[in-house]
Amino acid sequence: MEITFLGTGGSYPTRFRNVPAIAVQVKEDLLLLDCGEGTQRQFMQSNVSFMKVKKIFITHFHGDHFLGLPGLLQTMAFNNRIDSLEIYGPEGIEKLLDGIFSLGFWKPSFKIIAKSIVPSDTLQFEGYSVSAELAEHTIPDYAYKIKEEDRRGHFDTEKCKALGIKGKDFSYLESNGFIIKNGKKILLKEVTGNSIVGKSLVYTGDTVPSDRIIKFSNNVDVLIHEASVTKDLENKANEYGHSSSSQAAEIAVKANAKQLILTHISPRYEDSTPLLEEALPIMKNTKLAEDFLVHVF
Repeated sequence: MEITFLGTGGSYPTRFRNVPAIAVQVKEDLLLLDCGEGTQRQFMQSNVSFMKVKKIFITHFHGDHFLGLPGLLQTMAFNNRIDSLEIYGPEGIEKLLDGIFSLGFWKPSFKIIAKSIVPSDTLQFEGYSVSAELAEHTIPDYAYKIKEEDRRGHFDTEKCKALGIKGKDFSYLESNGFIIKNGKKILLKEVTGNSIVGKSLVYTGDTVPSDRIIKFSNNVDVLIHEASVTKDLENKANEYGHSSSSQAAEIAVKANAKQLILTHISPRYEDSTPLLEEALPIMKNTKLAEDFLVHVF
């Protein structure tokens, strides 16, 4: 997967950060997680194209997470998009899109499909899935997990050679799951190694520390967790449904996440290095997201 952080701030845009939007390339699909205002311009300054987005997942209906939708959709239309677009979110996403379609005088040039989902939903797509879980915020807010399908292990060269498997036999095995050689049925799993576990990431949206998020993020490769403030403002942040960077690090450790990336940084921080400095002693493999950071795993 390839993650491109288009907006890494919270509440409102600043000179240093735009508001939340994360593009994720998984298999053949480009997904967008949240769409803060100005997201289409952030795309234009990145190496990914808004025209290639196939699915959008909105975590919740606070403005910094969805107000970019009207501009993005109209910009897609002005650029003659014809491919359909799916937009997912909590209950009310259909009504939200109806409102967007009534803004000004424009009509989408492409099909837009809005679908509400509920926590514990898992949507299956080609080669990967997207799951939702309820985060802990002041309004309904979803965390999303993107998980690649596990892949079969590599062919065992020595076993295949000993059994006379060669050439077109390999594609036949992959298509049918078995092959007959010298009167013997040979199963695909008998000549391949252990399956390769698909990569996974979780994006929390806005949340205070949550046992649900810990469970949802168990053993994930990348946890993108909101980290609005430093520890001195932790209690106030929690009152408003947000986490500190040290709390995000503690969640990552409890979830046994392999990598933590901090995002949704409060506009109060022109220098956000203190957030990273507070997280690193707790979770060593931590990054602080900046706009246009690209993370490949």
